[in-house]
Amino acid sequence: MTENVGFRLREIGGVPLDVESYPMGGAVNAKDKLETHQVKDTSKVLTIDSTVSYITIMKYRASVLICCLACSASAQTREHAEAGFTLRLPAPPAVVLPLFGPVRESEWAPHWNPTILFPPDRSQRAGAVFTTRQHDQDVVWVLTTYDETALRISYVIVRPRRSAGQLDIALRAIGEKETEATLTHRLTSLSEEGDGYVKDFATQFPLERDHWQHAISGRLRELTGR
Repeated sequence: MTENVGFRLREIGGVPLDVESYPMGGAVNAKDKLETHQVKDTSKVLTIDSTVSYITIMKYRASVLICCLACSASAQTREHAEAGFTLRLPAPPAVVLPLFGPVRESEWAPHWNPTILFPPDRSQRAGAVFTTRQHDQDVVWVLTTYDETALRISYVIVRPRRSAGQLDIALRAIGEKETEATLTHRLTSLSEEGDGYVKDFATQFPLERDHWQHAISGRLRELTGR
């Protein structure tokens, strides 16, 4: 009597661990000997099971690789800080807003001397790109928002190999002759060197408030005659 028997090869990395035989129609009797069975067309069973084993192993290896990459990415997390302050300025928002633009900031900050890369006409508008020189390094600025209706200005600031950040400036009218300006600066380190820079920024930026308040207010009084 011929009995159909299939085989499942268990292996890892090409090294077989054992061979298990089983009849196609039921469990193997423990007393049966492997050599007493006649095998009919087991190649398909071996091929299918071996393929499934290979796919399973590859999925496992892929999962391990993804976990390792995730852990590596997590290990690269850098310093991040957010700091800001609020100014009360002696002019309406329409007069105040342009002084936070890349060109007219020089009216109250004498050392501000950006190199305008775009646009050619040096207009203050969203999409403007310019650089400044700080600590013997070119800093790249992108004016992402310049909204005279919403009274908002936003910059993206990149210090290569050191930090990347955002500067948001929101204005609010106080009566007819004053403006409240809220500045929020977010900064993320890009390197070990940048970690220390970001930590220092978190404590130093709020200390600049008095300088900004005095310098901008002085220029606004010149513009308004008050």
